[in-house]
Amino acid sequence: LSGELGFERGFEVYDEAGGGAERVLPKASAWLRDFAANEGAKEDPAPFFLFVHTYEIHDPYTPPKEWQQRFAAGYRGGIDSTRVEYPLDAAEAWKTDPGFYDGIQKRFWGGMRATPEDVQQLSNLYDAGIGYTDSVLAELWRTVEELDLDEELLLVVTSDHGEEFNEHGKLTHKTVYQPVLHVPLIVRWPGRVAAGAEVAAPVQGADLAPSLLELAGLSADPVMQGRSWVPKLQAEDGVPVPVDLVWSELGTPDNEEAALRWGRYKIIGHRAAKTLEVYDLDVDPGEQVDAAGNLVKVTEVLTERLVEQEAANGALAPGFRTQPVTLGGAAQGMIDALGYTGD
Repeated sequence: LSGELGFERGFEVYDEAGGGAERVLPKASAWLRDFAANEGAKEDPAPFFLFVHTYEIHDPYTPPKEWQQRFAAGYRGGIDSTRVEYPLDAAEAWKTDPGFYDGIQKRFWGGMRATPEDVQQLSNLYDAGIGYTDSVLAELWRTVEELDLDEELLLVVTSDHGEEFNEHGKLTHKTVYQPVLHVPLIVRWPGRVAAGAEVAAPVQGADLAPSLLELAGLSADPVMQGRSWVPKLQAEDGVPVPVDLVWSELGTPDNEEAALRWGRYKIIGHRAAKTLEVYDLDVDPGEQVDAAGNLVKVTEVLTERLVEQEAANGALAPGFRTQPVTLGGAAQGMIDALGYTGD
């Protein structure tokens, strides 16, 4: 999410200094306090959009020691989960020590032997990171309540992906199986969104922007592929809601996959191998037994829809201008920290 790659466009303030959740979220609290001081007394305060992002739960999983003790104590294997304080300025850290981030990855993963104990420890550390981040988010929410913004604020909590821990022979997020795709999506808006309402129908990440725009009373750009889930969210109890096709894809140097879900059914296409898998998630939520041979008609229909969606995605590409970008220190350092470069 580096500003030098264009993510800062449209923001009046774009602070990409890192350092972990304990540094990032308090800055959001400080911004809210400034907003309340400047706008709170006005009869018609200005609307605002605040985007708060953290890589805290991303691998390498190194939550604070006290959280590791709560979730991941007693491990004696080779994974080194010692927490390292990340620099605030990734660019300067990159200039000073180009191997800093790569070293963190190698220290954490270097002793990994993929034993059952190692894999369980990874999962425990992941849970510890979630617990820790949740506690820091709670502090941010307490600021919201203190400033009396909690009854007006539209809050959305979500994630771009989950993780796998050898459920399908891989770690982290290198597949399009459900442990990676099924992420939290929590919406709170008193008086506008019913408390406790649950949308059972699958939605996709691309639906978030048009949904937020509709909730804000704004129109989505026609080029957006996502569909607003607001009608589903506001549907009365017992009223059936449409079941839309939900698209996901993965592109890494060693693995390209696409997935399409239609209600209980899901198809996964492996581009390089040109193979397909089909699952009935009601019967096999863990996606352990490929049912393509048994669900012939479902496989036929979903294959057609998968091909159509790939073609639609490809047709959009020429309409978007691209611009060559040379990665600077900040972006390169963050990509290294997340393990997307190197061996």
